[in-house]
Amino acid sequence: MGTTITPGSRSHLFVMNPRSFENNRALEKIAEDAIKRAVSNLAADDYIIHYSRFSRDAIAVIRGKHAEMQRENAKLPDASKKKTLRIYAVGGDGIFFDCLNGAYDLPDIELATVPYGAHNDLVRAFGEGKKGLFRDIEAQMTAGTVPCDVVSSANNVAIMTFSVGIESTTMIRSRQFRDFVKEIIGFEPALLVRNSFYIGGLLALSDKDTLANKYDLAIDGEDFSGHYTNILVSNCSSYGGNLGAVSVAMPDDGYFDVLMMKSVSAFKGAMILNSYTHWNWEKYRDLFIYRRAKKLTVASKNYISVNMDGEVFYERSYSVEIVPRAVNIVAPGDSRFLDRSAAGNARRVKR
Repeated sequence: MGTTITPGSRSHLFVMNPRSFENNRALEKIAEDAIKRAVSNLAADDYIIHYSRFSRDAIAVIRGKHAEMQRENAKLPDASKKKTLRIYAVGGDGIFFDCLNGAYDLPDIELATVPYGAHNDLVRAFGEGKKGLFRDIEAQMTAGTVPCDVVSSANNVAIMTFSVGIESTTMIRSRQFRDFVKEIIGFEPALLVRNSFYIGGLLALSDKDTLANKYDLAIDGEDFSGHYTNILVSNCSSYGGNLGAVSVAMPDDGYFDVLMMKSVSAFKGAMILNSYTHWNWEKYRDLFIYRRAKKLTVASKNYISVNMDGEVFYERSYSVEIVPRAVNIVAPGDSRFLDRSAAGNARRVKR
């Protein structure tokens, strides 16, 4: 069980993403009121509500607030009275990614996800139907934490996934399509948002270079170079709002799970897409290679798009590794990460 700390021994930083509420300003007011009510009820006077202005804005804010807190802690003669900074990412996966990268590697820091975005994948790592619990600010402020591994690269860290190939192209095509629809009709329909991964996936299947790109690939020092349609590193079993590929992936076991899709045609890719995104890739086992690992390096002669928790970057080479217990995640209601493998057993696909 995680350690519960009283609100008075914490400094609270609520980072709200206005973009998560573009289509529902009434919901934004509800979220704001919930924060103010909670800090009042718990008499937590050391708090800030910050409204993110642009991508990565939260990183500097977090690091500045943490430095301020550490200076105050250094003046205290009693170490037991030193504060911990608890950060609340209020929105979706995008603002959580920013907060994670701001918090990573800092001592005396905790990270909470408050789900108000189109996708809230980390909440699903604790199980389905948890959105209401994780929106309960008082529960978030008083809950204990659970340690969580992260997938670390030279410049960014992620908790859920890292992918190269059709999935990163899917993220690009999905956003392009959503932006196109928004430009035409002025907003993003909820049905479109929920199904954007599928739409983007079908659009990405038209990219022949993505379907059969050649990669120099090594996993824990073992050479897997070849042509692949997709290379997925999973630290959690769910992604994409309501989807998932590797049911056995757990964010606290000290490993990530690598699933490589061999080169397939657009027709074959479309045929297996639904099974693949619903933890049933083994139905087409001959098309996949699975490994459980700690480090992966990937390179290509052309620039490749890399997806880390829904954020896309472009590089010719990338290296990622697992960093065990790197961040403390707030777990209201004594929540624990859900094992989605068969009946919750510790089943692992054999090498």
